[in-house]
Amino acid sequence: MKKSFVLLALFGFILAACSSTTVNRYIQDLPPNPDWQNITIYRIRTPDRPFIEVGEIVTRNNNIPQLKRSAARIGADAVIIVGAGSVSSTGFSNSFATTPFANNNVLFGTRVATSNAQEVGFRAIAIKYVTR
Repeated sequence: MKKSFVLLALFGFILAACSSTTVNRYIQDLPPNPDWQNITIYRIRTPDRPFIEVGEIVTRNNNIPQLKRSAARIGADAVIIVGAGSVSSTGFSNSFATTPFANNNVLFGTRVATSNAQEVGFRAIAIKYVTR
């Protein structure tokens, strides 16, 4: 029994380490947003209406639908992309291009030459609109 638990825990740790998206949730008690396809992506400007930051999302790929699903899971209405660049096994590089270019499915980042760079990814702030 104990051996099975240790193996299961180790397997879970390995899966988490290989994850292509990391989410740092700022607010724990928000319900998920069931409509992930309507998550708004802000690339150059911020919303014109009031909002709160609910988390940060760092991804190791340039997949917009995956970003939207991650934001919806933490209750966000939109995300603001704050940078793109190389993502390594240790996280986002210090050098990244701001104001990335994107289409509806793929964000085109800028590869930064680092010794442990693996993929081009991006960093975004998940937000929730508030009413006043």
